[in-house]
Amino acid sequence: MGTSERDADRGGSAIYVTRRALTTDHFLRRLEERGGDRQGLVWEGEGLAAAGWLRPIHRRAYNFVVPGFGQIRLRLDRRGGFVAVTFLPLVAG
Repeated sequence: MGTSERDADRGGSAIYVTRRALTTDHFLRRLEERGGDRQGLVWEGEGLAAAGWLRPIHRRAYNFVVPGFGQIRLRLDRRGGFVAVTFLPLVAG
């Protein structure tokens, strides 16, 4: 999995998209613990919206790299909507 916009695009499996996702309590805790800037995302009620590189990890799970912000692990819910489940800051280099 890539840790930057450049790495996310390697191999042609990542696409640049704008995603909306509901958030879990786990995601919000990890965002705070790992120094994520909550103001760097667009919030719509309990959900967020962001643009970045989306790459499938395995069935119903995705890595979403938001340039200048970090990585958001997404999963699909039963209705086909995205849910943000965890956050990792971008690693320099």
